[in-house]
Amino acid sequence: MKLNTLSAAVLAASSFAATSAMAGLNLNGIDTTRATDPVQLEITVAGATAMDNGFFNTFENLCTPNTLSVYTDRCTSSGDTSNNCGSSAPRQPGSSYAAYFCEMTPATVAGLSGPTNVLVRKRSAGGSGQGVQPVADAAIQTQMVLNATNCKVTSVADVYKCSNTVVENTVADAGISDVEPSMFYGPNITAGSTAISPTQLARLNAAPVSALVFGIPVTNALYAALQQAQGLNADLDSDGNFEGQSETATEQEILDNMPSLTREQVSALFKGSIVSWGNVFTNGVALTSVGGGIPAPADSRVTICRRVNGSGTQAQFNALFLNTPCSSLAEAPSTDNTPCSTITGGRGALPFCATSNHYRDLTGITAGQAIIHENSGSGNVDTCLDELNVGNRWALGIQSLEKKSPNFSFIKIDGVAPTLENVAKGKYWDWATTSMQWRNQTVNGVAAPTGNELAVLQTLRVAFAAPAVLADMNQTWAHSFGQSGYLSVNGPTRPFSNALPVMQYTRGASTCNIQKARGAIDL
Repeated sequence: MKLNTLSAAVLAASSFAATSAMAGLNLNGIDTTRATDPVQLEITVAGATAMDNGFFNTFENLCTPNTLSVYTDRCTSSGDTSNNCGSSAPRQPGSSYAAYFCEMTPATVAGLSGPTNVLVRKRSAGGSGQGVQPVADAAIQTQMVLNATNCKVTSVADVYKCSNTVVENTVADAGISDVEPSMFYGPNITAGSTAISPTQLARLNAAPVSALVFGIPVTNALYAALQQAQGLNADLDSDGNFEGQSETATEQEILDNMPSLTREQVSALFKGSIVSWGNVFTNGVALTSVGGGIPAPADSRVTICRRVNGSGTQAQFNALFLNTPCSSLAEAPSTDNTPCSTITGGRGALPFCATSNHYRDLTGITAGQAIIHENSGSGNVDTCLDELNVGNRWALGIQSLEKKSPNFSFIKIDGVAPTLENVAKGKYWDWATTSMQWRNQTVNGVAAPTGNELAVLQTLRVAFAAPAVLADMNQTWAHSFGQSGYLSVNGPTRPFSNALPVMQYTRGASTCNIQKARGAIDL
């Protein structure tokens, strides 16, 4: 797909954003006040949640203006459990499931036979691993049911809230992953699955999409404590509140006052070998006693919001921070030790767990241990950190830099901030090459994508890798400390520009490899 066509798509998306009050396509009569539009092409996608925002934006860029409708399973407030987000607003994209419906034409999708109403259903539950082996095997997976009973009109035009507990069996046509498909072995195996095999890999048409920046988000209360301990200013706007990167300040002030942990310190915390924040010291002073108006945590135990096995976000962390499964001698991170099920993000389903603010429920958690929450999707990690911060609990997690929240803030690693420029120039190393794949042969009677379906998938993969499109995406989640998110793995490596973010380094075909230059580099 030509760059000028992609640029036109970006402009079309901007036009859509300005006129979103106009009606999009109406899926299956969900909004009974409008006529139903027929689904002419349905594509099911499973996998990475760290790329959900980017995938949604890429899809939106290919839509005819004013035709998009969105189906999500979550509200902007984690405590809003109403079936139409009546007390807050719908959050886009979804947490475990989402769907997007719009018209596409040959003007934005090369090879499309003509104007087509395209429905893409995205499963995020379980993360990247769900977009690899199940795709290769044409295995049964669930998707959220999309009908008028399960999906309700919200306060936002053309955005509908659906329940993620009402699902149906499907087979994914394609998958996306935060890391290459061959990484799903060892501790990266999805529950109930086995290590990916050469046979499964051979069934996949897989290709790199882009370089995605990852980082360590910490609750704002912990962020402030780290700032105080490291001699930084935790209250840049002098309002008496510790708001992390939401402080009213300049980009340079936020960057200069961003605290740091080393790779080794983060690794120790995620291995569970540090039980209490009182066991973290600076100049002989425990982190829980740093003063400066920073309140001690409501519970001093180290709390981790990690992802489940099979998550690409967890897989890249395992490789880059713990050297697993890259070395057979490496240690794995600590696993969930809470009696309430956080793996599906539904702890409240069990009778002895709180029905709200469940990440703060300490029922049945053994004393003297760090608290480890495993989360199915990145949206669940958002909720985990949000709830803990509101309750003045100190926690850290793993997220891609397309995520942000007023309740958590990213820290520096080894003194380097997670900006696009630092990644491109090889100074910040917590990044991974993402992948998009689909079957290249018939498996279990399910054919490989062809025709219009293949045209849409190919266009999505190309668009998701274009520097100009990625630059436009990165603007939508702009961070107060500088731009971050995606870099292209194609195009000229220098000079670096946020307007055309291109990666100057590569790890080749394996996340386990060290970085090497793609050619010319900027110092």
